[in-house]
Amino acid sequence: MTLPCGVESEFDRSFRVLLSKVMSECGLRREEIAERLTPKVGRDITLSQLNDYTTTTRMTARFPAAYVPAFCEVTGDDRLRQFLLNRRSRHLLELGKQTLDAERAKSELIKKIVDAGKEGS
Repeated sequence: MTLPCGVESEFDRSFRVLLSKVMSECGLRREEIAERLTPKVGRDITLSQLNDYTTTTRMTARFPAAYVPAFCEVTGDDRLRQFLLNRRSRHLLELGKQTLDAERAKSELIKKIVDAGKEGS
């Protein structure tokens, strides 16, 4: 995918910031993430590599897209995978989430009504 000049660097920077944020919020140290990623991707992943993937000052190392599913599994966070979706796919994903939330709320409301009816009998 070729992006217009400036857009690619902003995309790369945003990706790196998100990668770093997910790592800091997942409850694992970067060393643990590297250790858990290694068998999942079939290559040795080091702390140094993870640090290189997240730096925003020297952006020569790039996180391989093939590692994203394993990274999401290890961290328990799908934000990186979602970040890579195009705008339409992100919109559809959000609509799906809203639909699920509405269905849950509807089920809870029905349960409360049924329970209230049982108490009034």
